[in-house]
Amino acid sequence: DRGEIVALHLNGDAYPYFPIINDFPFSGSPMITDLDDDGDLEILAGSGSNLIVIDIKESGTSEGYWSEFRGGFERRGSLDYAGIPLANIKESVPFEYSLSSIYPNPFNPVTHIKYDLPESGIVNIVVYDISGRQVALLCNNYQSPGFYSIKWNASSFPSGLYFIRMTSNNFTDTRKVLLIK
Repeated sequence: DRGEIVALHLNGDAYPYFPIINDFPFSGSPMITDLDDDGDLEILAGSGSNLIVIDIKESGTSEGYWSEFRGGFERRGSLDYAGIPLANIKESVPFEYSLSSIYPNPFNPVTHIKYDLPESGIVNIVVYDISGRQVALLCNNYQSPGFYSIKWNASSFPSGLYFIRMTSNNFTDTRKVLLIK
């Protein structure tokens, strides 16, 4: 509903040149098919009076994709994940936001921060000291869905308690870390 199309290969790898941002919002499930019968795939997405067609210029068939409405515009029928177990699909893209493990904690002088993004957006990861002052900006980038890890090298910071705050879209989470020298 934000006009954003994110594309992944069936194995969960990110597809080049995506996400694509459109000027109009749309909802509903996209179709993947060889619309113009030229041997490559197209993505059709839209709703109401809006429709976008993306020619991804890669040879292939729609076998294994949810295409052609599975025989009806109501999208009845089952979706065949081309033999990929559901466990592997779950590991490809996270289902929810997470600022998960910060390891090691306590640390000296480097700690690793893992986080998950279920959708594209600006990711902002900031470090604050005990008085609430921002002391480091670790990330302020647009990122696609996925599992990420960054490190914070705090060798120039004094020992103490710090707060790592992540924000992305409507998600915010804060974790405590302890730097011991």
